[in-house]
Amino acid sequence: MILLENVAGFETSQTRTQLISTLSRRNYVWQEFLLSPTQFGVPNSRLRYYLLAKQKPASFCFNLSDSVQNEFPLCLCVKGEEIETSKTRSCHHCAKPSLSSLHCLLHKFHCAMHPRCFNVGGSYADVLPSLSYYLDVTNNLEPYFLNEKILNKYHMILDIVNRDSQKSCCFTKGYAYYVEGTGSVVQHNTKVKISEIYSRVQELAVDTPQKIELLQQLQLRYFTPEEVARLMCFPSWFRLPKSITNKQKYKVLGNSINILVVTSLLLILTKNNKS
Repeated sequence: MILLENVAGFETSQTRTQLISTLSRRNYVWQEFLLSPTQFGVPNSRLRYYLLAKQKPASFCFNLSDSVQNEFPLCLCVKGEEIETSKTRSCHHCAKPSLSSLHCLLHKFHCAMHPRCFNVGGSYADVLPSLSYYLDVTNNLEPYFLNEKILNKYHMILDIVNRDSQKSCCFTKGYAYYVEGTGSVVQHNTKVKISEIYSRVQELAVDTPQKIELLQQLQLRYFTPEEVARLMCFPSWFRLPKSITNKQKYKVLGNSINILVVTSLLLILTKNNKS
């Protein structure tokens, strides 16, 4: 059995072409995906390429397609109800194959993080919780505030979220070191409106001291390494070594995987054949 994870775009690479050719010669069956944690109810975008492969005569518990799939092949309904068919169990709501171990995994994870989501129907993608469930409850966040240089130079390209947001951008290994395209930042002070602050900022000349003063009212900060780990779905007992710096922590997390997505894929990879 094979599970491969790579960045989005790998599906169009020459390396992927060679991989598929090798799998075919070695008598494997496979399925490719482009999946994000948001599809599993996690408010963080991290689109990644995944490949599942088994050597014949083994087969999968879902129908295979030659194309890269943008949807998970099994039921991801919050209240998935199974019906018996001749070969498997299917969900009443989405009609996809339903796997009890997958439902248990998702239920356990989300019940621990935000149990209120189970009061509604739909899929996990439809009931994305707010970031408040993933953020630290502490007042010691000043070390993570963006400095004046960053605010002055990059305030127009920041992806800014707050505790009530239901999304965040993918965290990369350069988070908190580089700014553009490395991940979202948090508006810690939500008593002021970001639209009003930015409107006033745009009226000021470049390098005007008042501009920094206005932006500082937002108390923009980086996600802590612990918050990033939660959004990557690491278990609550997981701890990064205290001996490494925050820069090193962000780097290893940015190079890591989303635990919930990969575990879900492992469950369907190891599931018995469709028949």
